[in-house]
Amino acid sequence: MSPKTQIEQNDIITIRIKASTQEPYQKEISCEISLRIQQVLANTYEIEDVANRNYLTLKMVNAHETGGNVSLEFDPNVVRIDLNDDAYINRLEGSEEVNGDGYVEKFVFTMDKESAKNIKFYKVDMSQDYTYPSGDTSCIISVNNES
Repeated sequence: MSPKTQIEQNDIITIRIKASTQEPYQKEISCEISLRIQQVLANTYEIEDVANRNYLTLKMVNAHETGGNVSLEFDPNVVRIDLNDDAYINRLEGSEEVNGDGYVEKFVFTMDKESAKNIKFYKVDMSQDYTYPSGDTSCIISVNNES
């Protein structure tokens, strides 16, 4: 369903969802979800992680009205890119750099305008928590917008 008026920043949108079945049982469940609209004005990134999980997720937002190239650089002795991730599969040709052991340590991909992307990396040491931002720790993945 489309909104009847323009959605503005800080508006709260409420969505009601209902599902029902008739066979083999008659059952109905429902929920209500409220979302506050935020406007992101700058490109952002963060790492979502927890200790004792074998992967982390780099969450990126391109808030600009134009797409652009983004380079990711990281130490493959700490994290390794999921080679099945769309960002890596669709990397710019010739942008990949590997270390002496054959592990990817840098690549460049194109990020569409006004888009978000979640990129999976596997952790070499599962016991670590690389959440970013978190306190005064620096990000283990260098994210750079390229012109």
